[in-house]
Amino acid sequence: MTPEDADYRVMAAQEYQTQREAKRFTSQLQADYGRWLITTIAAIHVAGIYLISSLPDLDLAAKRTGIWVLVAGLVMILMSGLAAWINWGAAAQLCSRRSDVRMLVDREAWPETDAEAKKMMWRIRAALRCSVILGLISVLCIPFANIFI
Repeated sequence: MTPEDADYRVMAAQEYQTQREAKRFTSQLQADYGRWLITTIAAIHVAGIYLISSLPDLDLAAKRTGIWVLVAGLVMILMSGLAAWINWGAAAQLCSRRSDVRMLVDREAWPETDAEAKKMMWRIRAALRCSVILGLISVLCIPFANIFI
């Protein structure tokens, strides 16, 4: 084995380990944070629906409008969670694809940024943007419900 081969194996082992750890870490972090975020926003919406429906001084039309705005917010936060799940799945796929164990001994197995990887990265970015936008719209439904009642 030449020194060049030894250097390659050290570098490849480090890259492989980094990708595996990144996959594990991002999966856990996103799952934990996503659960907390969606639960919190959904709880606020549900509490708002309960509060509006229990106010005796509001007429029925105002209650309905406020409740429907908060229901729309609940739907948006669920869609945001779905987009975050898609983002997480695409990121996990990319990490798996980039951590081919053959790269430890075969230079040809080194992960490349080919058309498929670029497509995955586009999907990751699109799902992330979609999740953030839907989440922000969901949060905006809270003050809008107050405006409409």
